[in-house]
Amino acid sequence: MGALYSRVVFQPPRPPRYSRHSFPHLTWVHTKQGSRVPVVYYDEGLAAPLPLSRRRRGQPPKHATAEHQSSFSWYCCAGRTPAAEAGSVAQADAAELDALEQRHVRQRERERRQRRGPQGDAALATATPALTDDEVGMDGVEHAGVVGNGMAKLSTREATTFPSAQRPFVMPEQHMTILYSHGNAEDLASAGVYLSAVTMALGCRALAYDYTGYGLSLPADAQPCERHFYQDIDAAYRCLLRSGVPPERIILVGRSIGTAPTIDLASRERVGGVVLIAPLTSCLRVVKPNMRCTLPFADMFPSINKVQHIDAPVLIIHGMQDEVVPFCHGLQLHGRCAHAVDPLWLDKAGHNDIELHHFHQVIERFRRFFRHCAAFFPERETFRASTRASCSERFALSPRTLMRRLSVLPS
Repeated sequence: MGALYSRVVFQPPRPPRYSRHSFPHLTWVHTKQGSRVPVVYYDEGLAAPLPLSRRRRGQPPKHATAEHQSSFSWYCCAGRTPAAEAGSVAQADAAELDALEQRHVRQRERERRQRRGPQGDAALATATPALTDDEVGMDGVEHAGVVGNGMAKLSTREATTFPSAQRPFVMPEQHMTILYSHGNAEDLASAGVYLSAVTMALGCRALAYDYTGYGLSLPADAQPCERHFYQDIDAAYRCLLRSGVPPERIILVGRSIGTAPTIDLASRERVGGVVLIAPLTSCLRVVKPNMRCTLPFADMFPSINKVQHIDAPVLIIHGMQDEVVPFCHGLQLHGRCAHAVDPLWLDKAGHNDIELHHFHQVIERFRRFFRHCAAFFPERETFRASTRASCSERFALSPRTLMRRLSVLPS
């Protein structure tokens, strides 16, 4: 894919809206291509240390099935886990992070000088220009409510409607863990604010990650691309599996361009459910919604060709007034899902105000969907077990007895 095309599609915030001191438990994990992406784990609204499984190093988790064990490279010799294994915790040097942050600052200053020109340097030396359309990228405008170091202004009603007090019993949604893929022109700062409110409201857990080339991902010279997006979410997914989270309790949540890696992972791995917020069918279809086929060498993120392979419940949330990703994208994806549930179409919502103006409506829909996912796999396994038992009983009978039971032969 051309460098100009990738620059138009991928718009990481420069400099990042967070630093290594913004989150008390910022962790890096290895990806398949060798880069390191930062992740933040949330437990009921608060950033918490990444849970580590108590199994011996190199052994697969107890819940891993044969198909998952074959897709992973488990090393049974204690102490021989390779450093570059996807999903394993990586080390980030403080000097390396300082150099990365300084590089982002210098790049931002260079872009400011190019916009101002030679005549405006003296007049605008102390001014902070607003983000232009090129800086914002596919998500249209900068997220409202994000200030300073990445913290958001939440109203009293939003912060106190769903208290995180201990409940006398555990609800089904509290067993779920969200794997969140943020949108374009975002990083862990805006994702952290959103996930903190969601996990506090639902009492669940969540893991947010940054893409390669976004935020404090390492190495500093790595550039974002479609292949890296897929490998980044795969590393975050494997990190949850290594920490002992069963696949049926992982809910993938993607927003905008983050729905592309979410659909790709759900189409080839086992998950508990998928939530798509303002999804896109492909990059070219954002500009040309009437395209009938996918161009293999010119289009990126062809989610329309993968969504039918998802073997889990899928919830789609889309604003009907969306001017960035047209509403028809959500309709097309919903029509191709094999296990789609009732979608949430927001009549007066755009692309960037779904979480701000419709937060409570989205949270209630999340709660219903999580409970549906908690009952989806047990019901399906029960149906398969009864069908398997019925087939075994039929094959155990003699042909004459089977035909008599089917009323083909007279008794």
